Amino acid sequence: MTLCYLELVMTSMIRGAIAAGAGVMGMSHLGRPVEGEPDEQYSLRPIANHLAGLLDREVPLISDWIEGVDLLPGAIVLLENVRFLSGEKANDEALARKMAALCDVFVMDAFGTAHRAQASTCGVAQFAPQACAGPLLAAELDALEQAMSRPRKPVV
Repeated sequence: MTLCYLELVMTSMIRGAIAAGAGVMGMSHLGRPVEGEPDEQYSLRPIANHLAGLLDREVPLISDWIEGVDLLPGAIVLLENVRFLSGEKANDEALARKMAALCDVFVMDAFGTAHRAQASTCGVAQFAPQACAGPLLAAELDALEQAMSRPRKPVV
């Protein structure tokens, strides 16, 4: 199996967190379902299955997670599509606070969605006890800073 860079970085980060005794909750979105209406075609189940194969361990998909998740140290779960929750796109403060209450550390690693003021990006980072950029986001920000402050010549 050929792993892409994203898979290598993410699985390495997850393995490291698990080895350190952390419980890992993955949170993401897929597609553009009607907000507040779970739709099987936009489920993260295929992602959970793929991640389980990459990590060679079970990765349960948790459908009803916003009120809390029982997670043991060293375990991993994937939380069902954040876009199934009402208030996600509007960056609802109550929803963002519930997301933030689930974690000790929120790691934002999605450069492609970091600009969105949504509950699962901006909101949770605002209210989490600790928030930081993950390795992929940090690398993108470094590359952007390099391109803006020290561009290689010639520049178009």
